[in-house]
Order: sequence, then structure tokens, then C-alpha cells
Amino acid sequence: MLDTRYNIGVTGKIVAGTPKKFQVTGTITTWTEANKTSTSRVVVPAGATAVLLNVTAVSPTSAGYLSIRPGNATGVPATAGLNFIPGDIVANAITVAVPTTGANAGKIDLYYGTPATKASMDVVIDIVGYTTNTGLLDLVNRVTALENEGVAGPAGPKGDAGPAGTNGTNGTNGTNGVTGRNYGRTITSLTTVDTTGNVGDGWWTSITVGADNNPIISYNDDNGHLKVTACTNPTCTTQTITTLDSTNSGGYFTSITVGADANPIISYYDNTTKDLKVAACTNPTCTAKTIFTVDDDNGGTGTVGWGTSITVGADNNPIISYRDNSKGHLKVAACTNANCSAAIITTVDNSANDVGEYSSITVGADANPIISYFDATNGDLKVAACINPTCTSPATITTVDNTGFVGAYSSITVGADANPIISYSGNNGALTLAACTNPTCTSPATITPVDITGIIVSGTSITVGADGNPIISYYDRTNKALKVAACINAACTGAATITTVDDVGNVGDDTSITIGADGSPIISYFDVAAGDLKVAKLTRTSWTPNTWES
Repeated sequence: MLDTRYNIGVTGKIVAGTPKKFQVTGTITTWTEANKTSTSRVVVPAGATAVLLNVTAVSPTSAGYLSIRPGNATGVPATAGLNFIPGDIVANAITVAVPTTGANAGKIDLYYGTPATKASMDVVIDIVGYTTNTGLLDLVNRVTALENEGVAGPAGPKGDAGPAGTNGTNGTNGTNGVTGRNYGRTITSLTTVDTTGNVGDGWWTSITVGADNNPIISYNDDNGHLKVTACTNPTCTTQTITTLDSTNSGGYFTSITVGADANPIISYYDNTTKDLKVAACTNPTCTAKTIFTVDDDNGGTGTVGWGTSITVGADNNPIISYRDNSKGHLKVAACTNANCSAAIITTVDNSANDVGEYSSITVGADANPIISYFDATNGDLKVAACINPTCTSPATITTVDNTGFVGAYSSITVGADANPIISYSGNNGALTLAACTNPTCTSPATITPVDITGIIVSGTSITVGADGNPIISYYDRTNKALKVAACINAACTGAATITTVDDVGNVGDDTSITIGADGSPIISYFDVAAGDLKVAKLTRTSWTPNTWES
């Protein structure tokens, strides 16, 4: 029904921030792949109330999202049908309502949302079905018939197999393989934590361990509200769920840590006011809280607070990295007290490039914050090493990896050698780890592709296991699965053990990993297909390196 590459349905590419209407009912121009011709025909009759579509985003020039809405929709959409990074080819099945009256009757609306104002992309839309007031009509057989008009009939039956050939001679014996390693994982529990509505919203879960030694998770629900799940046992099979901020469409880009007062504190973006906020919990399970606006662009109309990441600094106060989305800059808010009712705001990277997406912050061996982030203009992974605990002095900016289009979905921690380690989407979308060779990451890092099976990853999260080696949870976008990579040394230069943790449906988006009180990894993630928040608890057989159960 639509292919912008051939000007079918609409003319030209989809341009960032510019809604484009597309007629889906009545007589429209369609493309028939079988004979490569365009034809005017009725596929969906006038009066249809919704269409079932397969939508493919093709080679966007900037990271963002595509929203497919009813034709009478206006403004900036609150939800996305597809999310992508530059150069992606990604598809999703989408059902969208169709207006039946008014100027936009029979139309749907396409909106490309991205900070890059001149970005563009191609879109391909296939029709799968539609609904009317009388119910759902499946178009598969009808579309097949339309596409086969004037095309040769099906192939005849297969002939009988010929006689088997003679056996070949045996080849020479191969060399002995290397001794196998016994460090797989067993999943002790997969728990669906919150099933109320479409929780998690696909991007923004964050997990840590609370003062009671049980996991606590921040996330966003389908109403745009900030929620917290406080687990009541180490595997999170029971929990207390609390809505923290339901005033606005807040709760985006959440990040959680435990403050010096032993209570959780959460940084997040309020999508209604376009501000950076914190929810300072007043007890260890976060059933009560105080909310503060940390950065409101000095009372301006800018958009600040995308991609937040929070930790506790050397002064025992929270410190937050985030993106000024209006300017395309990386910023830091250094809180001046434990609940972050006041903060010092510093622009860390204000280069002419579009920077600051996918930021992640930790405190380095020098007691100063260090931040990994994405340079979207150049497609590079960068690190900003602060030179004081509040990051108010000019930071040292280093390009860590510029091989191809790299650096999205970064996550940073400090390794067993006291140097930072960073997981991210590397060249061709492979899971990659950068092991810095000094505390500020200014010397050339050791770059290692960790999962090179041809998949595209997103949503990486890194921590250090009980054996001192990195453990990375990530979303395999190709196979729609949650995976874990266990490194066998501090720099992850050896062959890591890759484990598929959950692959039922479409699971694993926006994963977050930490080490539980028992020394085993625990992971929060989003079940895209079911719209649920889930937790996976892993266990190992002993604390001897490389002895994970398989």
C-alpha cells in the first residue's frame, strides 16, 4: 500500500517532525511485487474502522521512532510503533484506527520523531487486514489473489528422488578441540512482576538492590506514570508495586540507585513539562516519596532530561547524567543534598555535534564521575571523565570507538582493574565491550566484539560478577530475545559465554542488570508482546571462576 522508495502511497521520504497523511481506504495506488507494477484498486473499502498493517522503517538517517496514528491525529505523538537507530531496517505489526468521517476519513498519519531536524527515512507498509463495524476481515487470501493476477501458476509436484550416490572416502582426522568450559547459566526463576496495562513501556526499566537486600525496580507504565516495584524476596516472586508520579506523562528514561540515607532515589524525564525530575523515596521500599524538578531549562521551553542515569557521588549526594534534547548537549546535575532538592547544572559536552544520547554514569577510581554516551552526528562512542566530584570543571572528552556507526545503548561500570568498562552497540549492531586502560579512559581502550552472531542488539546493561568479570544483559533485536554475556576475564577479550535467558514472544527490551545479595545476577526487562515487566534471576554452582551451571 505504501513504499516511499517508489513514491507509492505518498511522494518522497518521511521527514522528521513533519506528519504525512496516507489514504488507506477506497481506491488507492498499490504495488504488486510479483509483476512489479503499480495498480489503482480498492483493497480496504471506505468505511473501514481500522487497518492491520506490517510497517517497515528503512534506513533512517537518525535514531528515533515512527508513530502510525489515525489520520485526524495532531501534535507530537505520545507512543511509538517502531524504534530504531540510523541505518536500521526494522518492522512491526501495527493496528491503527481509521477515521470514517471528516477531512481525514480513510487516512492514517505517519510521524518520524527524532532530535535531528533534517532526518528522513523510507517506509514500506503492507496491508494484512481491516475491521468494519461487523468485525475483522482477513485479507491474506484476497491480497494473494490480487498479487497473482497475470502471474504464472504454482509449480507442479516434485518428481521422485533419484538413486543415492556412492559413499565418499573418509577424510583425515581433525585436531583435538579445546577443553570445554563449564560456565553456562541456569535460570532459577522468570517472574512476571507487573501486568497492569502496558507497563515498562519498552525502554525504561532500571534495577538495583535495596537496603533490605531485595531488588527494587523503577519503570514507566502505559499512562506515562512513574512506578516502582519493591521485591520482597531476592528472586522478586513477590513484590509491592507503587505509583510514584501520576500527575503528568512522566516516568520516562528512569534510573534508580540507593542514596546515602539507604532509600532509593530515581531520576526520570517528565514528558509533559519536558523537565528532569527526581523521586526521592522516604523509605527503603519507596512506598512514599518527595518529587523535585532538577532542571527545567532555567524556566525556558527547552526539552531536558532524556536518557537519565543516576549514581551516588564521592560527596554522598546523587549525580545525574542526561541529554539536553533541545540543544543536543550532554549535561550533569550534581545534587547538593541527599534528596536532590537542589543541584548544580553543568553542560559537559556542548560541541556542535548531536551528543548525549544513551548516557550512563558511574564514579571512577579517582572518585570523580565518568560518563559514556553516543555522538549521533559521527556515530561514535564517547567518554567524559570529570575532574572533580561534581563535574563542574571542564571534563576530559575522549572518543573511545569510531569504527563504523557505534556507541548507542551504552552502559558503564568500573571493572576489577579499577578502569571503566562499557557495553554498547558496536560495528554492524554487534554487542561490543570497550575496556579502558586507565581510570579516565583517555588511553586507547581494548575493543572486543562480544556477540558476533550477526544479530543487532540494543538496551545493553553491564555489571561485574562475583568472579570479577563483566556480565552484560542485552536485547537481541533480531531474535527478539533477552540474552546474557558472561566474560571470562576483566577486559572480556576471551570468548564470552552467551546465554539466551528468555525468548518467548518478544522479550528483553530495555534490560537492566545488577548483582543480588546472594552474588548472582538479577535482571529486569520488558515483555514487548505481553506488555509486562519481568524479572529473571540467574544462579551459579560455586564461586570458582567459570563454573556457571549450564
